[in-house]
Amino acid sequence: MNSIRFFIIMAGLLLLLSLFIVPPGTIVADDKIQCISEMLVLESAGELYVIDHKVPGEKTMSVADFLAQQFLSKPVKCPKDGTYRTKLFNTSEVQVECSSHGILDDKKKKEYRKYSISKMSPVQKIANCKLQMRFIEGAIELYCMDHDTIPKTADELIKAEYMKKPGVLCPENGAYSFSVDEKSFLDAKSDNSAEVKIQVKCSTHGILPLEK
Repeated sequence: MNSIRFFIIMAGLLLLLSLFIVPPGTIVADDKIQCISEMLVLESAGELYVIDHKVPGEKTMSVADFLAQQFLSKPVKCPKDGTYRTKLFNTSEVQVECSSHGILDDKKKKEYRKYSISKMSPVQKIANCKLQMRFIEGAIELYCMDHDTIPKTADELIKAEYMKKPGVLCPENGAYSFSVDEKSFLDAKSDNSAEVKIQVKCSTHGILPLEK
């Protein structure tokens, strides 16, 4: 399961970086948005940490702790000089809190996403959607390798921990769907060199591969 979680987190990092229109450390007009971007980096560092370390119960880490153990390459800093605290739980949950802006919750993540998308050009939106669909494709491939059945819905991938809630989201609110060719799936089970044929579609941007 560790390799699966590593894939999920690394893919999540790529998705996160694709939204970093405002890179961590740069000064922007909205201090809260900048702080959220810093906390998202800390959250990813915490998720990588719990892959490599067994957390007994609960553990609290500072930015300095992550830097010392090389889970951060450079410091993150709140523009209002808030202090960051990251709690790690034995359930693999990660909770990041800033003394100035509060806990990084779903509401803050949606706010950051909305702000980032507002800064995207049409080409960047298409590229981001393509990256999201590639992530879905990769999650399906891993699921097919580990199971004797084909996933039918994104909820199955989330329940089996191949994707995180709320899954992946198109920057232009397209709905994602996918299908897996059953014959190619059965062929891949008997022949490791065979490829499972997967089709991922966005209702706004179309089917992979996108040409633009």
